[in-house]
Amino acid sequence: MSEKPHPTRRRGALVNARQDVAEGRSWRAIGRLRDRLKNVGYEDGIVRELGAIHLQIGDECAAGRWWLLSSAEGDDVTRCVNRYLAAFAGDVVAALEAAPSAARKCPMAKLPPIALERVRVLGFPIPIDGAQTLTRAPAERAGSRWSTWLHGAGCVLLVVVPMAIVLVGAIAWALAGLRALLS
Repeated sequence: MSEKPHPTRRRGALVNARQDVAEGRSWRAIGRLRDRLKNVGYEDGIVRELGAIHLQIGDECAAGRWWLLSSAEGDDVTRCVNRYLAAFAGDVVAALEAAPSAARKCPMAKLPPIALERVRVLGFPIPIDGAQTLTRAPAERAGSRWSTWLHGAGCVLLVVVPMAIVLVGAIAWALAGLRALLS
């Protein structure tokens, strides 16, 4: 005997999210749509809706983050995308790396043409074949060597140094006990 699906699951994430927004639960709508992107990958309608919800709650920077790689157009979109890019002080690569991962990891052939044009205008090199994504390989990331070094140094400070202190203390305690026995 099979169970009937829950009534809200049949309608789809977008319809449910719009109902959540209408009922004043924008946070729930955002969570629902982000979960949808995690499960199925890039969907332009979901990304546009996330931007619209963030604009509705007054977060223009977050709206621009979602709209940067979507097909959304208009004055609000331009203003929000510019505000998002301004937060990165002209660092286009950093702005794209902070864009939603579902859009960054999507093959560029699946991204809307207007999104690719926005990225081209910003000066980010778009490969001609369209098979690549907007993410860079880890070896190409600026500062990756330093971040690895800092991570290693942090591990040494947090693990090795306290262990050495405990070991030195244990040896000193043992020597003090041995001296007490011998005297």
